[in-house]
Amino acid sequence: MILPIIIIVLGLISLTLFCISKVKSYSYRTVIIKGITSLLFLSLGIYGMIAMEFRILSFFVVPGLFFGLLGDIFLDLKYVQ
Repeated sequence: MILPIIIIVLGLISLTLFCISKVKSYSYRTVIIKGITSLLFLSLGIYGMIAMEFRILSFFVVPGLFFGLLGDIFLDLKYVQ
C-alpha cells in the first residue's frame, strides 16, 4: 500500500517542478519534466489496474493515460525553440 503513496508524492513533486519550469520558459527540460510527471501518473494507473485485478474499465484508462503522455510530450515540443 506504500507504493501508490510514493508514486503520488513523486508525481506532485514532479508537477511542481514542471509548473516552476514552465513559468520561467519552455525548454527541453520542461518537456522532460512533464513527460516524467505523465509517466508517474501512467504508472499509478497501471498499479491500479493490477490492484483491481484487471477489471474491464482499467483496459480503457491505462491506454488513455498512455496516449495522454504522448500528447503531452508532442504538444509541448511545438513551443520549444
